[in-house]
Amino acid sequence: MDYSIIVCTYNQEDRLLERCLDSIQSLELNGLNVEIILVDNNSNIPLAKREGVIRRLQSDLRVRIVSVLEQGLIKARLAGIKEAKGSYIVFFDDDNEPDKNYLLSLSTLWETYPDVGAWGPGIVEVDFVDGVASPRFQELAPIFQQKRNLFVEYAMIRQWQSCYPLGTGLCIKRELTNDYVEGIEEGRFSLTGRNGGKMTSGDDTQLVMTVIAQGKAAGTSPSLSLIHMITSEKLKPDYLKKLVFGTSSCYHMFHVEVLPEYSQKIESQVRKLSKKRELRLLKEYYKLKLRPDLFKTLRFIESLGSSVGVYYGNKIEAPAIYQKLIRKLKLD
Repeated sequence: MDYSIIVCTYNQEDRLLERCLDSIQSLELNGLNVEIILVDNNSNIPLAKREGVIRRLQSDLRVRIVSVLEQGLIKARLAGIKEAKGSYIVFFDDDNEPDKNYLLSLSTLWETYPDVGAWGPGIVEVDFVDGVASPRFQELAPIFQQKRNLFVEYAMIRQWQSCYPLGTGLCIKRELTNDYVEGIEEGRFSLTGRNGGKMTSGDDTQLVMTVIAQGKAAGTSPSLSLIHMITSEKLKPDYLKKLVFGTSSCYHMFHVEVLPEYSQKIESQVRKLSKKRELRLLKEYYKLKLRPDLFKTLRFIESLGSSVGVYYGNKIEAPAIYQKLIRKLKLD
């Protein structure tokens, strides 16, 4: 088996899931052996009872369902990895639409760059499927991983690099996932990924960092491209605020849990977070209360998350002012 394609899904709309699965089943293969693993993470309507999925199960022997009753993206991801039989694992989200040549391009990359252990798309286009309330909302596309990197880039540096791939369209050599699975099962890795209404992030980046820790590089290529479909539900302020906070607050955690030497780097950062910064953030918060602006609020939350993340990475409780802001903004 060459590729195991894993799609973890939870209560996804039919229109997006159908587009996702249509594109995956239409991938060019040129003789590649592929399996498609749909991981149902306890959806309200089980995948096995959805008409479009039933049709695919009956017509395509490559497709199968794995049911995971315990909620959480990390639980679904682990189940998919354990079921995978391919030499390479590809993770597509249930709102992704990969280019038809995705697997062929991956095969070329593996052959050309043998020292790279993980690849991701260099081009991600965001499709706001319900439109946007105003042109300014197009500015939010980078939050949903939009990128257009026109060159092959990869690195093997033991700190996150802009060329390292995120979870969307991530492909990794299956043998390199063992450390990640062990880290979760042994309790060394604590980032859980999305879980119901919680927008915890960093599980996918942690997976990439385990590749780096094993002495392999990770990178992106413009030959790998996909569309990321975003509904109006994901443009609601509460969702956006939790997404930005989850993304910005996990940075140090996913490093320190994989790379022990990183803890020395962030110990000093706690001392640099002065009381003045806490009071300045509190002042900025009340200014935003007087003049609400979604985009300024998101930038504020990103800054807040970066500061709080230093404490998370050091496994110590954030000061009371940070906790107060998190509660007021309903980020937990």
